[in-house]
Amino acid sequence: MHKKQFIPVGAVLLAACTDYGFNTPGEKSPPGQTDTASVDTGPVSNPPEEEEPEEEPPGWIEDCDDGIEIEMSPDEIYVVAWEPSQATGTLHAPSSGWYHIYDHALSESGASQRNESVYLRIPNVDHPDGKAMFKNCDSEWIVLDADNQGAPSTTSRQYMGTFWLVEGANEVQLNHYCPLYRSGQCGSFHNADVEDSTCDAGNGNSAHLTGTGVCMKPL
Repeated sequence: MHKKQFIPVGAVLLAACTDYGFNTPGEKSPPGQTDTASVDTGPVSNPPEEEEPEEEPPGWIEDCDDGIEIEMSPDEIYVVAWEPSQATGTLHAPSSGWYHIYDHALSESGASQRNESVYLRIPNVDHPDGKAMFKNCDSEWIVLDADNQGAPSTTSRQYMGTFWLVEGANEVQLNHYCPLYRSGQCGSFHNADVEDSTCDAGNGNSAHLTGTGVCMKPL
């Protein structure tokens, strides 16, 4: 005859707390990591790997016919090569899932600023690191400075990466490429054609994400 085993309630509660890794209130995450307390937890629906596409989407689109046009709050965020090199905004998704994100070109200064490149992260409870599905620079998707050879069409939208969003509010983090380059990563994306616009120079190389041009295409 088997004897029943009783587990103390305190042990169960301790295990639950350990599994979910509660953070100290107000504690900030180290650079490059996500402070999950600042994002919408929403319903947990882990990103299904089997639904990931095999090929990257087009780098540019002219319309959002098969996508969803949404606004970001605030209307615009920007970063520069030194400080601030990260800015945050909020995007709202109608449902949880993978989305290709497009927006009007981030760069605006032409050949005078040749390193207005960035990468996005959208951290949430399902996808804590917030990194893009596709990678072109180690574990990030770099959005290249698009106007070094002339301004793109004002109606076109540039591909920003493919991200898992949860239903409701999602924090979008805009990060400048230059700090990544100065840390020794992804040097192939650096433009050194003009000495005073490199990532090592004092040039701002500003990049702007506009909330009125965001197009999200669900997979």
